[in-house]
Amino acid sequence: MADKPASVLASSPVETALYPLLKAFLEVQGFVVKGEICSCDIVAVRGEEPPLLVIVEMKLSFTLELLLQAVDRMAAADEVWVAVTATRRGRDGDRRVHRLCRLLGLGLLTVDVLDGRVSVVAEPEPYRPRINVRKRRRILKEHGGRRGDPAADSDVSRPPIPI
Repeated sequence: MADKPASVLASSPVETALYPLLKAFLEVQGFVVKGEICSCDIVAVRGEEPPLLVIVEMKLSFTLELLLQAVDRMAAADEVWVAVTATRRGRDGDRRVHRLCRLLGLGLLTVDVLDGRVSVVAEPEPYRPRINVRKRRRILKEHGGRRGDPAADSDVSRPPIPI
């Protein structure tokens, strides 16, 4: 790193660059925000009895490690959010990632460090998938049109061996 010019180092994103923007975003919503509490990146508290406890885990990009950290925090918090750097083509824009966060009950925030903007991509709420009527119809039609069980000759249809 010593070989790189200072201008390159200054423009390189670091996870800690997300913190001040996320802190300001949460404080505007009435939270008291502190970083690095019990190995949580951000802990935000609002209200008196009982307080609303929000935990935010940050990474530069959406990773499995980020998800695992967030899932670990769910037992202690009222809401858990993951925050990543906003990109044009990264996972933060992938609809499957948005759906996965919703499925897990996690909120997803993107942080544009250059613009100083935090965007809510997914709210931390219980997942309720919309029924895909076309796909459902297709599955039911194929199931109804089949004669016999195509898996009958496979190991799937055999009863389990007692131990």
